[in-house]
Amino acid sequence: MVGYGPPIFYGRPGKDPEDWLRDIQRYIIASRINVAPGAGQAPGREEAFGLVVSCLAGDALNWYNTRIKGKNWRCNNLSDNLGVATLTAVRGLAAGNGGGQIGALNTAGEFQGKAAAEIGRIGAGIATGADIIPNGTWDEDWSIAGGEPVDNAPVAPNAGGGLPVVTIAPGIKLGQLLYLFRTAYTTVEHLKQTAVFGQLMQGNMSVEQFSARIKKVGKLAEMTPEQQREQFIRGLNPMNQYNIRMMAKFYDTQDNITKALAEAEKFTLSQKSAPSSLPIFPTANPYADTNRSGGGMTKNEIEDLIKTTIDSSQPQTAQQNTDLQSSIKSLQETMSQATKTLDNTT
Repeated sequence: MVGYGPPIFYGRPGKDPEDWLRDIQRYIIASRINVAPGAGQAPGREEAFGLVVSCLAGDALNWYNTRIKGKNWRCNNLSDNLGVATLTAVRGLAAGNGGGQIGALNTAGEFQGKAAAEIGRIGAGIATGADIIPNGTWDEDWSIAGGEPVDNAPVAPNAGGGLPVVTIAPGIKLGQLLYLFRTAYTTVEHLKQTAVFGQLMQGNMSVEQFSARIKKVGKLAEMTPEQQREQFIRGLNPMNQYNIRMMAKFYDTQDNITKALAEAEKFTLSQKSAPSSLPIFPTANPYADTNRSGGGMTKNEIEDLIKTTIDSSQPQTAQQNTDLQSSIKSLQETMSQATKTLDNTT
């Protein structure tokens, strides 16, 4: 992309790789690198893979070198007895209960874990290979297949051994690399732990931002919706903790609580920015200086003013002295009146 360098990711503590992943995606698209699925775009995906790695530095580069570089991709929920040679071919398996179809393979026990659960959820006669093997590059979800990087040698999905032997594809592809950054990078693992131990707090986030964070981390940590809701309520700031009880929302769903608190936040912000239409009435101030006269000067201030006037009058002419004496007399009378006023109010 002319004029702009690629975004660098250092992966320092507290940094969420999601922001960088969005930036690198925009950069690759703007650079017209074709990473679409399919054999014809394989060179583009390889180019993008190299670009992503070249943008890593510091902790992020160390993590890549130790956790991903040179490894293969194991699918813990897929046996090596699926009858096809590659993961791409597994993705192409058709729905149905006939030979070589997803339903029949599931019945034969060739899937386990989340893969078997997903087939059961969709229906053995309806689910296809695309429901198990993701196809999207930017947002591939390899949790269903149980994907992870390993040092083990490749095992083709048609090796024929059957479970517990599982498929291990050669190398790490672009979509798998991006998936690992989203789900397994060091700072993401830390977020998972804080969620599991109930340490995620709202802090300065809006309630909508905090709810989205809880859902994201809860999914990564495989928390149930109810566990996410409990963590969400536990992590709210004190004001929102009070509000959900006053609104009788404590036992409501996370989404409904979020909507109610978000509306309260918006109202509060609008009141802070809107000009007040209420009249302002003076009130008694218990900290006010009761030594002040009705004109606003204290006795000490009046005495200082008289002294200053006397000092400045010394070098003046006799006529000026007469005028000054008159002024001084007037000030003394003012002080006397102020003193009487104070005496009457005490």
